[in-house]
Amino acid sequence: MSNMIGVRDLEEIVETVIWTAYVEGEKPVSLLLASRVEGGKTRLLLQYTENKGIERLDDMTAWALTSPSRAVYQRLLNNQTHHIVCPDLLRPLSRNRDTVNTLITFLLGLIEEGTMAISTYATNLALKEPLLCGLITGIAKEELHIHRHQWMRVGFLSRLLPVSWEYSPGTQAGISHSIAKREYIHYVPVDLSLPDRPLTVFLPPEISYQLEILAPLVINTQKEAERLYGFRLQRQLQAFTMAHALRAGRDTVLKEDYERTAQLSNFWNLNYNAL
Repeated sequence: MSNMIGVRDLEEIVETVIWTAYVEGEKPVSLLLASRVEGGKTRLLLQYTENKGIERLDDMTAWALTSPSRAVYQRLLNNQTHHIVCPDLLRPLSRNRDTVNTLITFLLGLIEEGTMAISTYATNLALKEPLLCGLITGIAKEELHIHRHQWMRVGFLSRLLPVSWEYSPGTQAGISHSIAKREYIHYVPVDLSLPDRPLTVFLPPEISYQLEILAPLVINTQKEAERLYGFRLQRQLQAFTMAHALRAGRDTVLKEDYERTAQLSNFWNLNYNAL
């Protein structure tokens, strides 16, 4: 059990996104956490990196992810990695512009349709099955502001659920009291007890229809929503809701799963709503 203060909704979002990799027939949902500096993004993500299927990368380049000599590539190739967790995206973004743009372009394919072939000066790949996995990462609000418009233009932001927050005065006080009591030294990684393989989850048509209605409502809360159709978000909503049921030990989505998805979608924007 996490000892972080006031972030249970965020933890539920991260945990459910990790579970999307185990819903048969669905692609892993990707996630971008955004908050001010000291918002707890890194600590929030690090508590899940010891679960199977998670590849923790504090830094990365497109070349390293596609180099056959690298262990990370072999795990991707063997479908052992379902999500890459990069706790702070600032480090990969700190390289020169060409290297950063190449990484973002590579991630566009990796987390959406998968990567089948690469032919560059440094790498030549021709695969029978695509390299495909989700990305879970965090970025400071100020840094995201620098990249947001470019990422919107190339479709990177629409490939990830954007989750943002601010701390209310009450939550800030609770965190301060926790620090004063040195509760931060009692770090315990969270074991999600993930299954060995993807499992079938039934999504009833009436709940699928409710999610179809929810998608444009969520889109309308997001900045620059007029540039998005919302089709990716609808698929993400479905996978997330199915994973919510699976996480609860069920193979059928219930009304309560939809209702919880709708509640958590309050944070699926860059409006920085208060916790």
